[in-house]
Amino acid sequence: MCSSDLNQACPIGAPERRVIGHELAADAISRWQPALCAGGGALFSYTQLTDDVARSQVLDGSSPGLALMSNPIPPDQVPADKPLVYAPVGLSGLTIAFNIEQQPSPTAEPDMLEKAGRRFLSMKLTPRLVAKLLTQSYRGAVAKVPDVMKKNPIGLTVDPEFLELNPDYKDLSFFVQPPDALVQLNGADVTSLLWSWIKADPDASKFIAGTPDPSGMVVNPDEKDLALPTSTFPRNDQSCVVSVQGSDPAHPITLTTCTLDSHPFANDMHDAGRSSSRGDTKAVQPVVDNNVVTTAKVDRQAPGQRALLAVVDAATASRYSLPTASLLNAAGKFVAPTTASLLAGEAAMKDGPVAGVLAPNPSTTDPAAYPLTALSYAATAPSTLGVAAGKDYAAFLRYAGGPGQEPGIASGQLPFGMVPLPDKLKAQTIAAAATVEAQAGKAVSVDKPETQPTDAAAATGGAGGSVDGGSGGLIGDMGAGAGTGNTAAAQKGVTGPVAGSAAAAGGAPNGATQPVGTTRRTPSLPAPAVGALLVAILIVGGLAATSSPVMQLFSGGIRRGLRKGVTPTER
Repeated sequence: MCSSDLNQACPIGAPERRVIGHELAADAISRWQPALCAGGGALFSYTQLTDDVARSQVLDGSSPGLALMSNPIPPDQVPADKPLVYAPVGLSGLTIAFNIEQQPSPTAEPDMLEKAGRRFLSMKLTPRLVAKLLTQSYRGAVAKVPDVMKKNPIGLTVDPEFLELNPDYKDLSFFVQPPDALVQLNGADVTSLLWSWIKADPDASKFIAGTPDPSGMVVNPDEKDLALPTSTFPRNDQSCVVSVQGSDPAHPITLTTCTLDSHPFANDMHDAGRSSSRGDTKAVQPVVDNNVVTTAKVDRQAPGQRALLAVVDAATASRYSLPTASLLNAAGKFVAPTTASLLAGEAAMKDGPVAGVLAPNPSTTDPAAYPLTALSYAATAPSTLGVAAGKDYAAFLRYAGGPGQEPGIASGQLPFGMVPLPDKLKAQTIAAAATVEAQAGKAVSVDKPETQPTDAAAATGGAGGSVDGGSGGLIGDMGAGAGTGNTAAAQKGVTGPVAGSAAAAGGAPNGATQPVGTTRRTPSLPAPAVGALLVAILIVGGLAATSSPVMQLFSGGIRRGLRKGVTPTER
Protein backbone atom coordinates (compact mmCIF):
# COMPACT_ATOMS: atom_id res chain seq x y z
CA MET A 1 0.00 0.00 0.00
CA CYS A 2 1.32 3.42 -0.86
CA SER A 3 1.90 5.63 2.12
CA SER A 4 -0.03 8.46 0.45
CA ASP A 5 -3.19 6.48 1.29
CA LEU A 6 -2.34 7.01 4.95
CA ASN A 7 -1.43 10.68 4.48
CA GLN A 8 2.27 9.93 4.93
CA ALA A 9 5.11 11.08 2.73
CA CYS A 10 7.25 7.96 2.95
CA PRO A 11 6.17 4.50 1.80
CA ILE A 12 5.85 1.95 4.57
CA GLY A 13 8.54 -0.71 4.48
CA ALA A 14 10.63 1.08 1.86
CA PRO A 15 14.39 0.41 1.90
CA GLU A 16 16.29 2.90 4.02
CA ARG A 17 19.50 4.82 3.70
CA ARG A 18 20.91 5.06 7.18
CA VAL A 19 22.50 8.18 8.60
CA ILE A 20 24.18 8.31 12.01
CA GLY A 21 25.40 11.17 14.11
CA HIS A 22 25.06 13.62 16.95
CA GLU A 23 21.98 15.14 18.51
CA LEU A 24 22.72 18.65 17.30
CA ALA A 25 21.21 17.82 13.89
CA ALA A 26 18.49 15.40 15.03
CA ASP A 27 15.61 17.89 14.81
CA ALA A 28 16.64 19.06 11.36
CA ILE A 29 16.86 15.55 9.92
CA SER A 30 13.50 14.55 11.40
CA ARG A 31 12.04 17.58 9.61
CA TRP A 32 13.78 16.77 6.34
CA GLN A 33 12.87 13.09 6.19
CA PRO A 34 9.33 13.49 4.75
CA ALA A 35 10.51 15.91 2.06
CA LEU A 36 13.43 13.70 1.06
CA CYS A 37 11.34 10.60 0.45
CA ALA A 38 8.41 12.39 -1.18
CA GLY A 39 7.92 11.62 -4.87
CA GLY A 40 9.89 8.39 -4.79
CA GLY A 41 13.01 9.73 -3.10
CA ALA A 42 15.11 7.63 -0.78
CA LEU A 43 13.92 7.02 2.77
CA PHE A 44 16.53 8.18 5.30
CA SER A 45 16.65 6.95 8.88
CA TYR A 46 18.70 8.63 11.59
CA THR A 47 20.44 6.88 14.47
CA GLN A 48 21.53 9.29 17.19
CA LEU A 49 25.04 8.54 18.42
CA THR A 50 27.74 10.53 20.16
CA ASP A 51 30.31 12.38 18.07
CA ASP A 52 33.06 10.00 19.19
CA VAL A 53 31.08 6.90 18.19
CA ALA A 54 30.19 8.44 14.83
CA ARG A 55 33.86 9.17 14.13
CA SER A 56 34.84 5.69 15.24
CA GLN A 57 32.34 4.04 12.89
CA VAL A 58 33.55 6.13 9.98
CA LEU A 59 37.13 5.05 10.68
CA ASP A 60 36.45 1.34 11.17
CA GLY A 61 34.20 1.13 8.12
CA SER A 62 30.99 0.33 10.02
CA SER A 63 29.35 3.66 9.22
CA PRO A 64 26.24 3.14 7.06
CA GLY A 65 27.40 5.79 4.60
CA LEU A 66 26.90 9.23 6.13
CA ALA A 67 27.79 10.40 9.64
CA LEU A 68 27.18 13.77 11.31
CA MET A 69 29.56 15.33 13.81
CA SER A 70 30.96 18.70 14.89
CA ASN A 71 34.70 18.05 14.97
CA PRO A 72 36.35 16.22 12.05
CA ILE A 73 38.43 13.08 12.25
CA PRO A 74 42.15 13.86 12.66
CA PRO A 75 43.65 13.65 9.15
CA ASP A 76 46.50 11.36 10.20
CA GLN A 77 43.95 8.71 11.24
CA VAL A 78 42.18 8.55 7.87
CA PRO A 79 43.33 5.80 5.47
CA ALA A 80 44.89 7.28 2.34
CA ASP A 81 42.69 5.14 0.08
CA LYS A 82 39.48 6.28 1.82
CA PRO A 83 39.57 10.08 1.83
CA LEU A 84 36.64 11.81 3.50
CA VAL A 85 34.29 14.46 2.18
CA TYR A 86 32.88 16.94 4.70
CA ALA A 87 29.77 19.03 4.13
CA PRO A 88 28.20 21.55 6.56
CA VAL A 89 24.51 20.81 7.11
CA GLY A 90 23.46 22.74 10.23
CA LEU A 91 24.28 25.85 12.26
CA SER A 92 23.16 26.00 15.87
CA GLY A 93 24.56 26.46 19.35
CA LEU A 94 24.59 25.11 22.88
CA THR A 95 22.46 26.98 25.40
CA ILE A 96 21.69 27.21 29.10
CA ALA A 97 17.90 26.97 29.04
CA PHE A 98 15.74 27.56 32.10
CA ASN A 99 12.25 27.21 33.49
CA ILE A 100 12.19 29.39 36.62
CA GLU A 101 9.05 30.92 38.09
CA GLN A 102 8.88 33.88 40.44
CA GLN A 103 8.49 32.68 44.02
CA PRO A 104 7.97 35.45 46.58
CA SER A 105 7.65 34.67 50.26
CA PRO A 106 4.03 34.08 51.37
CA THR A 107 4.50 37.00 53.75
CA ALA A 108 5.89 39.37 51.10
CA GLU A 109 4.36 42.72 50.23
CA PRO A 110 1.28 42.64 47.94
CA ASP A 111 3.18 44.03 44.95
CA MET A 112 5.62 41.12 45.27
CA LEU A 113 2.85 38.55 45.70
CA GLU A 114 1.33 39.70 42.43
CA LYS A 115 4.39 38.30 40.65
CA ALA A 116 3.95 34.81 42.05
CA GLY A 117 4.07 32.11 39.40
CA ARG A 118 5.20 34.35 36.56
CA ARG A 119 8.00 33.00 34.48
CA PHE A 120 11.39 34.66 34.24
CA LEU A 121 12.26 35.29 30.59
CA SER A 122 15.82 36.54 30.79
CA MET A 123 19.05 35.66 32.56
CA LYS A 124 22.71 36.64 32.39
CA LEU A 125 25.40 34.08 33.09
CA THR A 126 29.18 34.37 33.27
CA PRO A 127 31.56 31.45 32.76
CA ARG A 128 32.17 31.34 36.53
CA LEU A 129 28.44 31.07 37.30
CA VAL A 130 28.10 28.22 34.80
CA ALA A 131 31.19 26.60 36.31
CA LYS A 132 29.49 26.70 39.72
CA LEU A 133 26.44 24.95 38.28
CA LEU A 134 28.48 22.23 36.58
CA THR A 135 30.92 21.50 39.43
CA GLN A 136 28.36 20.66 42.15
CA SER A 137 29.49 23.70 44.10
CA TYR A 138 26.12 24.90 45.41
CA ARG A 139 25.06 23.24 48.66
CA GLY A 140 21.85 21.94 47.14
CA ALA A 141 23.74 20.01 44.44
CA VAL A 142 25.09 17.24 46.70
CA ALA A 143 23.64 14.80 49.20
CA LYS A 144 26.26 15.48 51.87
CA VAL A 145 27.75 18.97 51.98
CA PRO A 146 31.52 19.07 52.59
CA ASP A 147 32.67 21.29 55.43
CA VAL A 148 34.43 23.70 53.07
CA MET A 149 31.11 24.30 51.25
CA LYS A 150 29.01 25.03 54.34
CA LYS A 151 29.00 28.78 53.57
CA ASN A 152 28.26 28.39 49.85
CA PRO A 153 24.81 29.49 48.62
CA ILE A 154 22.25 26.71 48.35
CA GLY A 155 21.47 27.52 44.71
CA LEU A 156 22.03 29.85 41.78
CA THR A 157 19.16 32.30 42.32
CA VAL A 158 20.38 33.29 45.80
CA ASP A 159 24.05 33.61 44.82
CA PRO A 160 25.22 37.24 45.38
CA GLU A 161 27.22 37.13 42.14
CA PHE A 162 24.13 36.06 40.21
CA LEU A 163 21.85 38.64 41.87
CA GLU A 164 24.28 41.44 41.02
CA LEU A 165 23.84 40.60 37.33
CA ASN A 166 20.16 39.67 37.62
CA PRO A 167 18.52 41.96 40.21
CA ASP A 168 15.02 41.01 39.04
CA TYR A 169 15.46 37.64 40.78
CA LYS A 170 15.98 39.17 44.22
CA ASP A 171 13.49 37.95 46.85
CA LEU A 172 11.73 35.78 44.28
CA SER A 173 13.28 32.39 45.05
CA PHE A 174 11.59 31.49 48.30
CA PHE A 175 10.67 27.85 47.59
CA VAL A 176 13.23 26.41 45.15
CA GLN A 177 16.74 27.58 44.28
CA PRO A 178 18.24 25.57 41.36
CA PRO A 179 21.66 24.22 42.40
CA ASP A 180 22.70 22.72 39.07
CA ALA A 181 21.47 21.99 35.55
CA LEU A 182 20.03 18.93 33.88
CA VAL A 183 22.81 17.58 31.65
CA GLN A 184 23.18 14.55 29.43
CA LEU A 185 25.20 11.52 30.41
CA ASN A 186 26.85 10.94 27.04
CA GLY A 187 29.81 12.85 25.71
CA ALA A 188 29.50 15.44 22.95
CA ASP A 189 31.67 17.87 21.03
CA VAL A 190 29.43 20.75 22.12
CA THR A 191 30.10 19.81 25.75
CA SER A 192 33.82 20.24 25.07
CA LEU A 193 32.96 23.61 23.53
CA LEU A 194 31.17 24.66 26.72
CA TRP A 195 34.11 23.66 28.91
CA SER A 196 36.51 25.45 26.54
CA TRP A 197 34.51 28.65 27.01
CA ILE A 198 34.71 28.21 30.79
CA LYS A 199 38.42 27.41 30.73
CA ALA A 200 39.22 30.48 28.62
CA ASP A 201 37.75 32.78 31.27
CA PRO A 202 40.30 33.72 33.96
CA ASP A 203 37.74 34.04 36.77
CA ALA A 204 36.16 30.67 36.01
CA SER A 205 39.53 28.93 35.70
CA LYS A 206 40.68 30.34 39.03
CA PHE A 207 37.45 29.26 40.70
CA ILE A 208 37.86 25.66 39.49
CA ALA A 209 41.49 25.78 40.66
CA GLY A 210 40.33 26.67 44.17
CA THR A 211 40.18 30.48 44.31
CA PRO A 212 36.98 31.67 46.10
CA ASP A 213 34.66 34.10 44.35
CA PRO A 214 34.23 37.64 45.80
CA SER A 215 31.57 36.45 48.27
CA GLY A 216 33.72 33.54 49.49
CA MET A 217 32.06 30.69 47.59
CA VAL A 218 34.47 27.83 46.81
CA VAL A 219 34.49 24.97 44.34
CA ASN A 220 33.41 21.50 45.43
CA PRO A 221 36.69 19.82 46.47
CA ASP A 222 35.80 16.72 44.43
CA GLU A 223 35.65 18.88 41.30
CA LYS A 224 38.74 20.98 41.96
CA ASP A 225 41.35 21.18 39.20
CA LEU A 226 39.24 19.45 36.56
CA ALA A 227 41.18 18.61 33.41
CA LEU A 228 39.46 20.79 30.82
CA PRO A 229 38.07 20.74 28.26
CA THR A 230 36.21 17.46 28.53
CA SER A 231 33.36 16.05 26.47
CA THR A 232 31.33 15.00 29.53
CA PHE A 233 29.86 16.50 32.70
CA PRO A 234 31.79 15.07 35.66
CA ARG A 235 29.79 14.28 38.78
CA ASN A 236 32.69 13.34 41.02
CA ASP A 237 30.87 14.04 44.29
CA GLN A 238 28.78 10.91 44.80
CA SER A 239 28.24 11.34 48.52
CA CYS A 240 25.29 9.70 50.27
CA VAL A 241 23.21 10.30 53.38
CA VAL A 242 21.61 7.58 55.49
CA SER A 243 18.38 7.84 57.44
CA VAL A 244 16.68 5.31 59.69
CA GLN A 245 12.97 4.65 59.77
CA GLY A 246 10.76 2.19 61.59
CA SER A 247 9.24 1.98 65.05
CA ASP A 248 11.11 -1.14 66.06
CA PRO A 249 14.62 -0.19 67.28
CA ALA A 250 15.69 -3.81 67.01
CA HIS A 251 14.87 -3.87 63.30
CA PRO A 252 15.57 -0.41 61.89
CA ILE A 253 14.97 0.31 58.23
CA THR A 254 17.93 2.07 56.64
CA LEU A 255 17.34 4.44 53.71
CA THR A 256 20.29 5.66 51.64
CA THR A 257 20.04 8.63 49.29
CA CYS A 258 23.01 9.51 47.11
CA THR A 259 23.82 12.55 45.01
CA LEU A 260 23.04 10.78 41.74
CA ASP A 261 19.61 9.85 43.10
CA SER A 262 18.68 13.46 43.73
CA HIS A 263 20.63 14.89 40.77
CA PRO A 264 20.66 12.26 38.01
CA PHE A 265 21.82 12.64 34.43
CA ALA A 266 19.41 13.03 31.53
CA ASN A 267 19.50 10.56 28.67
CA ASP A 268 20.26 13.30 26.14
CA MET A 269 19.58 16.97 25.52
CA HIS A 270 15.99 16.35 24.44
CA ASP A 271 15.35 14.50 27.68
CA ALA A 272 16.91 17.36 29.65
CA GLY A 273 14.85 19.99 27.82
CA ARG A 274 11.58 18.11 28.10
CA SER A 275 12.11 17.39 31.80
CA SER A 276 12.99 21.01 32.51
CA SER A 277 9.84 22.24 30.77
CA ARG A 278 7.74 19.94 32.98
CA GLY A 279 9.41 20.79 36.25
CA ASP A 280 10.75 17.25 36.44
CA THR A 281 14.07 16.95 38.24
CA LYS A 282 14.24 13.24 37.29
CA ALA A 283 15.18 12.57 40.92
CA VAL A 284 14.34 9.35 42.76
CA GLN A 285 14.23 8.57 46.46
CA PRO A 286 14.06 5.47 48.65
CA VAL A 287 10.67 4.66 50.18
CA VAL A 288 9.37 1.94 52.50
CA ASP A 289 6.55 -0.25 51.28
CA ASN A 290 5.46 -3.03 53.65
CA ASN A 291 8.82 -2.93 55.37
CA VAL A 292 10.56 -3.30 52.03
CA VAL A 293 12.79 -0.51 50.73
CA THR A 294 12.09 0.44 47.14
CA THR A 295 12.85 3.43 44.93
CA ALA A 296 10.20 5.89 43.79
CA LYS A 297 10.31 8.85 41.45
CA VAL A 298 10.16 12.27 43.08
CA ASP A 299 7.09 14.29 42.13
CA ARG A 300 7.43 17.13 39.68
CA GLN A 301 7.86 20.61 41.05
CA ALA A 302 4.55 22.29 41.81
CA PRO A 303 3.23 24.94 39.40
CA GLY A 304 4.45 28.32 40.54
CA GLN A 305 7.47 26.75 42.22
CA ARG A 306 9.41 25.47 39.22
CA ALA A 307 13.12 26.24 39.07
CA LEU A 308 15.17 24.15 36.66
CA LEU A 309 18.00 24.73 34.19
CA ALA A 310 19.15 22.48 31.35
CA VAL A 311 22.14 22.41 29.01
CA VAL A 312 20.56 21.85 25.58
CA ASP A 313 20.99 22.85 21.96
CA ALA A 314 19.09 25.86 20.68
CA ALA A 315 16.60 23.80 18.67
CA THR A 316 15.63 21.76 21.74
CA ALA A 317 15.17 24.93 23.79
CA SER A 318 12.91 26.29 21.07
CA ARG A 319 10.93 23.05 20.82
CA TYR A 320 10.06 23.12 24.54
CA SER A 321 9.59 26.92 24.70
CA LEU A 322 12.43 27.39 27.16
CA PRO A 323 14.05 30.82 27.53
CA THR A 324 17.83 30.78 27.14
CA ALA A 325 20.48 32.67 29.08
CA SER A 326 22.65 35.42 27.62
CA LEU A 327 26.27 34.34 28.00
CA LEU A 328 29.29 36.56 28.54
CA ASN A 329 31.63 36.47 25.54
CA ALA A 330 35.30 37.38 25.43
CA ALA A 331 34.43 40.93 24.37
CA GLY A 332 32.62 41.46 27.69
CA LYS A 333 29.11 41.39 26.19
CA PHE A 334 26.16 39.24 27.26
CA VAL A 335 24.80 37.64 24.09
CA ALA A 336 21.74 35.42 23.63
CA PRO A 337 21.62 32.69 20.93
CA THR A 338 19.82 34.56 18.15
CA THR A 339 20.08 34.32 14.37
CA ALA A 340 22.41 37.32 14.26
CA SER A 341 24.65 36.15 17.13
CA LEU A 342 24.96 32.60 15.77
CA LEU A 343 25.90 33.92 12.34
CA ALA A 344 28.48 36.17 14.00
CA GLY A 345 29.78 33.13 15.89
CA GLU A 346 30.13 31.23 12.63
CA ALA A 347 31.92 34.15 10.98
CA ALA A 348 34.47 34.08 13.80
CA MET A 349 35.34 30.42 13.16
CA LYS A 350 38.54 29.41 11.41
CA ASP A 351 39.79 26.26 9.72
CA GLY A 352 40.72 23.50 12.11
CA PRO A 353 42.90 20.44 11.44
CA VAL A 354 41.01 19.76 8.19
CA ALA A 355 40.99 22.54 5.62
CA GLY A 356 37.46 23.74 4.97
CA VAL A 357 36.07 22.34 8.24
CA LEU A 358 35.52 25.27 10.61
CA ALA A 359 36.40 24.97 14.29
CA PRO A 360 34.29 26.70 16.98
CA ASN A 361 35.81 29.82 18.49
CA PRO A 362 34.44 30.33 22.04
CA SER A 363 37.10 32.97 22.71
CA THR A 364 36.18 35.26 19.81
CA THR A 365 36.35 38.95 20.66
CA ASP A 366 33.53 39.87 18.29
CA PRO A 367 31.03 41.57 20.64
CA ALA A 368 28.09 40.33 18.55
CA ALA A 369 29.12 36.64 18.56
CA TYR A 370 27.47 33.96 20.66
CA PRO A 371 30.39 32.02 22.22
CA LEU A 372 28.84 28.53 22.00
CA THR A 373 28.06 28.53 18.28
CA ALA A 374 28.52 25.12 16.63
CA LEU A 375 28.24 23.56 13.17
CA SER A 376 27.14 20.08 12.13
CA TYR A 377 29.18 18.42 9.37
CA ALA A 378 28.21 15.36 7.34
CA ALA A 379 31.17 13.09 6.61
CA THR A 380 31.50 10.21 4.18
CA ALA A 381 34.12 8.28 2.24
CA PRO A 382 32.80 8.12 -1.36
CA SER A 383 35.14 5.26 -2.31
CA THR A 384 33.31 3.00 0.18
CA LEU A 385 29.84 3.73 -1.22
CA GLY A 386 28.01 1.97 -4.00
CA VAL A 387 26.91 4.01 -6.99
CA ALA A 388 23.23 3.98 -5.92
CA ALA A 389 24.12 4.90 -2.34
CA GLY A 390 26.32 7.73 -3.54
CA LYS A 391 23.45 9.11 -5.58
CA ASP A 392 21.05 8.97 -2.62
CA TYR A 393 23.46 10.53 -0.15
CA ALA A 394 24.26 13.24 -2.69
CA ALA A 395 20.53 13.99 -2.89
CA PHE A 396 20.48 14.26 0.91
CA LEU A 397 23.33 16.78 0.87
CA ARG A 398 21.75 18.82 -1.92
CA TYR A 399 18.56 19.10 0.10
CA ALA A 400 20.47 19.91 3.30
CA GLY A 401 22.37 22.67 1.49
CA GLY A 402 19.30 23.95 -0.36
CA PRO A 403 15.59 23.76 0.54
CA GLY A 404 16.41 22.30 3.95
CA GLN A 405 17.88 25.65 5.05
CA GLU A 406 14.54 27.43 4.85
CA PRO A 407 13.21 27.99 8.41
CA GLY A 408 9.62 27.16 9.20
CA ILE A 409 7.18 24.81 10.88
CA ALA A 410 6.30 22.67 7.88
CA SER A 411 7.83 19.31 7.00
CA GLY A 412 11.11 19.73 5.18
CA GLN A 413 11.90 23.09 6.74
CA LEU A 414 14.64 24.03 9.20
CA PRO A 415 13.48 23.91 12.84
CA PHE A 416 13.51 27.10 14.87
CA GLY A 417 16.65 27.41 16.95
CA MET A 418 18.80 26.49 13.97
CA VAL A 419 20.05 29.19 11.64
CA PRO A 420 20.21 28.96 7.82
CA LEU A 421 23.75 28.34 6.64
CA PRO A 422 25.58 31.27 5.03
CA ASP A 423 25.78 31.08 1.23
CA LYS A 424 29.45 30.04 1.26
CA LEU A 425 28.64 27.00 3.40
CA LYS A 426 25.64 26.08 1.26
CA ALA A 427 27.88 26.16 -1.81
CA GLN A 428 30.38 23.93 -0.03
CA THR A 429 27.64 21.39 0.68
CA ILE A 430 26.41 21.41 -2.92
CA ALA A 431 29.99 20.89 -4.13
CA ALA A 432 30.40 18.02 -1.68
CA ALA A 433 27.23 16.40 -3.05
CA ALA A 434 28.68 16.50 -6.57
CA THR A 435 31.90 14.88 -5.37
CA VAL A 436 30.08 12.12 -3.48
CA GLU A 437 27.97 11.23 -6.50
CA ALA A 438 30.88 11.38 -8.96
CA GLN A 439 33.34 9.40 -6.83
CA ALA A 440 30.98 6.83 -5.27
CA GLY A 441 32.34 3.32 -5.74
CA LYS A 442 35.55 4.46 -7.39
CA ALA A 443 38.70 3.24 -5.72
CA VAL A 444 41.23 5.93 -4.90
CA SER A 445 44.59 5.25 -6.50
CA VAL A 446 47.42 5.23 -3.99
CA ASP A 447 50.88 4.64 -5.44
CA LYS A 448 53.13 2.34 -3.44
CA PRO A 449 56.94 2.25 -3.67
CA GLU A 450 58.15 -0.42 -6.14
CA THR A 451 61.74 -0.26 -4.91
CA GLN A 452 63.16 1.63 -2.00
CA PRO A 453 65.91 4.07 -3.07
CA THR A 454 69.36 3.45 -1.62
CA ASP A 455 71.14 6.10 0.38
CA ALA A 456 73.51 6.72 -2.50
CA ALA A 457 70.66 7.05 -4.96
CA ALA A 458 68.84 9.44 -2.66
CA ALA A 459 71.98 11.52 -2.25
CA THR A 460 72.37 11.86 -6.01
CA GLY A 461 68.66 12.50 -6.64
CA GLY A 462 68.15 9.03 -8.13
CA ALA A 463 64.92 8.33 -6.22
CA GLY A 464 62.69 10.51 -8.30
CA GLY A 465 59.00 9.75 -8.72
CA SER A 466 55.50 11.14 -8.51
CA VAL A 467 53.10 11.54 -5.60
CA ASP A 468 49.47 10.65 -6.12
CA GLY A 469 47.10 13.38 -4.94
CA GLY A 470 43.94 11.32 -4.79
CA SER A 471 43.90 11.32 -1.01
CA GLY A 472 44.80 14.90 -0.37
CA GLY A 473 42.88 17.09 -2.80
CA LEU A 474 39.70 19.09 -2.25
CA ILE A 475 36.13 18.47 -3.26
CA GLY A 476 35.85 18.20 -7.01
CA ASP A 477 39.59 17.52 -7.27
CA MET A 478 39.93 13.92 -6.12
CA GLY A 479 42.51 12.04 -8.08
CA ALA A 480 44.35 15.14 -9.19
CA GLY A 481 48.11 15.30 -8.90
CA ALA A 482 49.48 16.20 -5.52
CA GLY A 483 51.34 19.09 -6.99
CA THR A 484 48.00 20.88 -7.25
CA GLY A 485 46.93 20.16 -3.66
CA ASN A 486 44.76 22.76 -1.96
CA THR A 487 46.03 25.55 -4.19
CA ALA A 488 44.61 24.10 -7.36
CA ALA A 489 41.26 23.49 -5.71
CA ALA A 490 41.22 27.02 -4.34
CA GLN A 491 41.81 28.36 -7.85
CA LYS A 492 38.72 26.45 -8.92
CA GLY A 493 36.68 28.12 -6.16
CA VAL A 494 36.05 24.85 -4.30
CA THR A 495 35.90 25.02 -0.52
CA GLY A 496 34.82 21.59 0.69
CA PRO A 497 37.63 19.27 1.78
CA VAL A 498 38.37 15.69 1.02
CA ALA A 499 40.50 14.80 4.03
CA GLY A 500 42.51 11.68 4.49
CA SER A 501 46.23 11.69 3.98
CA ALA A 502 48.82 12.94 6.37
CA ALA A 503 50.33 14.92 3.56
CA ALA A 504 47.08 16.81 3.17
CA ALA A 505 47.36 17.90 6.78
CA GLY A 506 51.01 18.75 6.63
CA GLY A 507 51.99 15.65 8.58
CA ALA A 508 54.63 13.05 7.92
CA PRO A 509 54.38 11.28 4.56
CA ASN A 510 52.80 7.86 4.49
CA GLY A 511 52.75 5.10 1.92
CA ALA A 512 50.68 7.22 -0.38
CA THR A 513 53.15 10.07 -0.43
CA GLN A 514 56.52 8.27 -0.50
CA PRO A 515 58.52 8.72 -3.74
CA VAL A 516 58.40 5.75 -6.06
CA GLY A 517 61.92 4.42 -6.72
CA THR A 518 62.87 4.60 -10.39
CA THR A 519 64.57 1.73 -12.25
CA ARG A 520 67.60 2.27 -14.51
CA ARG A 521 68.81 0.23 -17.44
CA THR A 522 72.29 -1.25 -16.97
CA PRO A 523 74.74 0.51 -19.36
CA SER A 524 75.80 -1.65 -22.34
CA LEU A 525 79.45 -2.87 -22.57
CA PRO A 526 81.59 -2.64 -25.71
CA ALA A 527 82.40 -5.95 -27.50
CA PRO A 528 86.11 -6.16 -26.38
CA ALA A 529 85.02 -5.71 -22.80
CA VAL A 530 82.52 -8.56 -23.16
CA GLY A 531 85.27 -10.87 -24.44
CA ALA A 532 87.55 -9.96 -21.56
CA LEU A 533 84.78 -10.59 -19.13
CA LEU A 534 84.18 -14.10 -20.51
CA VAL A 535 87.90 -14.99 -20.22
CA ALA A 536 87.90 -13.78 -16.61
CA ILE A 537 84.88 -15.93 -15.80
CA LEU A 538 86.61 -19.06 -17.24
CA ILE A 539 89.77 -18.42 -15.20
CA VAL A 540 87.85 -17.91 -11.96
CA GLY A 541 85.85 -21.07 -12.61
CA GLY A 542 89.03 -23.11 -13.09
CA LEU A 543 90.54 -21.82 -9.86
CA ALA A 544 87.35 -22.65 -8.00
CA ALA A 545 87.45 -26.24 -9.28
CA THR A 546 91.02 -26.81 -8.09
CA SER A 547 90.97 -24.85 -4.85
CA SER A 548 88.96 -27.23 -2.65
CA PRO A 549 91.96 -28.85 -0.84
CA VAL A 550 93.60 -25.48 -0.31
CA MET A 551 90.40 -24.00 1.12
CA GLN A 552 89.94 -26.95 3.44
CA LEU A 553 93.49 -26.54 4.79
CA PHE A 554 92.92 -22.79 5.19
CA SER A 555 89.65 -23.19 7.02
CA GLY A 556 91.15 -25.82 9.30
CA GLY A 557 93.94 -23.42 10.18
CA ILE A 558 91.38 -20.78 11.09
CA ARG A 559 89.53 -23.18 13.39
CA ARG A 560 92.78 -24.20 15.14
CA GLY A 561 93.70 -20.54 15.53
CA LEU A 562 90.32 -19.71 17.09
CA ARG A 563 90.76 -22.54 19.61
CA LYS A 564 94.10 -20.97 20.61
CA GLY A 565 92.55 -17.48 20.91
CA VAL A 566 94.11 -16.20 17.66
CA THR A 567 91.81 -14.29 15.32
CA PRO A 568 91.68 -15.09 11.60
CA THR A 569 93.10 -11.66 10.86
CA GLU A 570 96.14 -12.26 13.05
CA ARG A 571 96.68 -15.67 11.47
